[in-house]
Amino acid sequence: MNKIDEFELLKNCRPESKIELWSLIYTNFKIEIPNKKICAEHSTPMEALWDVYNEENDTNIWWAFRGGGKTMMIALLAYFMSIHKPNCGITVLGGSFEQSSKVMDYLEKFWYESGNLNMIRGELSKTKYELVNGSWVSILTASQKSVRGPHPQKLFLDEVDEMDKDIYLASLGQPKEAYGIKPQILISSTLHNPNGLMEEIIDKGEGKIYKWCINECLEPAGFWSKREWETKQKQLTQQMIDVEYKLKRPSFRNSVFDYQQLDNAYKNDYELRTMEAGIDWGYKETVLSLFSVTKEKIYLVKSIVWNYVELSVRCEEIKKLVKEYNITNIYADSNPNDSNIELAKVLRDENVNVIPVAFSVWKKISINTIRWYLEKKQLIINDLETKRNLQAYSFKEGTEEPKKEDDHRTDSVISFFASKYQKGEINV
Repeated sequence: MNKIDEFELLKNCRPESKIELWSLIYTNFKIEIPNKKICAEHSTPMEALWDVYNEENDTNIWWAFRGGGKTMMIALLAYFMSIHKPNCGITVLGGSFEQSSKVMDYLEKFWYESGNLNMIRGELSKTKYELVNGSWVSILTASQKSVRGPHPQKLFLDEVDEMDKDIYLASLGQPKEAYGIKPQILISSTLHNPNGLMEEIIDKGEGKIYKWCINECLEPAGFWSKREWETKQKQLTQQMIDVEYKLKRPSFRNSVFDYQQLDNAYKNDYELRTMEAGIDWGYKETVLSLFSVTKEKIYLVKSIVWNYVELSVRCEEIKKLVKEYNITNIYADSNPNDSNIELAKVLRDENVNVIPVAFSVWKKISINTIRWYLEKKQLIINDLETKRNLQAYSFKEGTEEPKKEDDHRTDSVISFFASKYQKGEINV
C-alpha cells in the first residue's frame, strides 16, 4: 500500500463523534481521555478535545489543573488533525520554548508508536514536520519574529499564564482560512497568577471556556490514581491545591477585598438609572468611575481614564459626561483641592454636585462599605480593568494601610462609596 492509499484509509477512519475519537485515541496509543463529568460547572477533557477537533468554535479556552493532560491533548489534536485534514497547518506556542518542545516530544512518541513514520515527508525534527498530504506542524519560539511569520489554520497556545502578553497578542493574527479549513485558536493553561494573562482571557470571555479539575481525572474515570492524589496533597499547601488543582481563583497576598467576591460581581449587566460618579485626581492618571444607582443594586458601569491631560481639558470632558449620563453627584478626592474648585467652576451651570471626600477620614470606612456591598451581592462591576485593580489592591505587609501603587481606579471607587455610609444607607 502506498502513502496515498494509507492516507485514504486514515481519511475513511476519520471519527464522526466524540466516542469514535476516544476509541481512535485508545486504539492507537492506549490513552484513556477522561469522559465523565464530575463537577456540575465543568466539562470533560474529552468534550474539550472533541470540540476543537470538530471545529465547533473559533476560539477555545482550556482552563485545567496542573497535570490535567493539556499538553498531551494538544499533541493528540496536532497528530490527528494533520492526518485527517489535508493541507492543514498547525503552530504550537508554549509559555516557553521548553513547554512548546513538550508537545513535539509527545508527537514524536505518537508517530513512532503508530508505525506511520512513512507518512512524513522528509525528517521528523524537534521543531517541525510535514506530511505527504500537505499538512504540517511547527513549534514556535517566544519571539515577535517567530509568532508573526507563519499563517496556519490552527494555533495552539500552551500554558499562556507564563506567556508574555505582547507575544500572545501578536500570535493571534496567525490563523487564516485555507483549503476549506477553518481558522481556529486553542488557548490552554492552568490559572495560577492573580491578574495574569490567563485570568484576563477568561474574564473577557472571548471564546468557549472548558474547565476540568482533579475530580474529572481521578480513577476510575481518569488517569490520576487516588493514591497519587493523596500523596500530592501531602506535598502541597492548601492554597496550591485550591488554585492549581481545584480551579479556585488565585489571590494577591494581603488583599483588601475578597478576590472571589469581586469575580462574582463582574458581569455584563447594568441599568441606567440615577447616575453618580467617583473621581480620583492625578496628572499622570485621573480616573472617573461612573455608577448607576438603583434601589436594589449599585452598578459600576465603566471607568474613564485620562493620562497626562491638562486639568481644564479633563474638566470639560467630565462636563460632557455629566450631560450625556445626567450625573447628579460627583464624589471627588479632596486632594488636590484646586482640581475640585476648577471642576465645580466648569459645572456651575449644570445640575450636579461636586462633593469632596477626605480620604484621611473616609477611606477605611469606604473600604468596609465596598466589602459590605460585595458580601450582599449588591455591587455589579462591568469594567474589567477596575475589577482587576480592586483585586490587586492590597495592604502593606503587617499593616492595615493600603499600598499606594496603581490605585487611581480603586480610589475613584472609594470616593463614591464613602457617600453610601455618609447617607446612612448602611451600617459598617
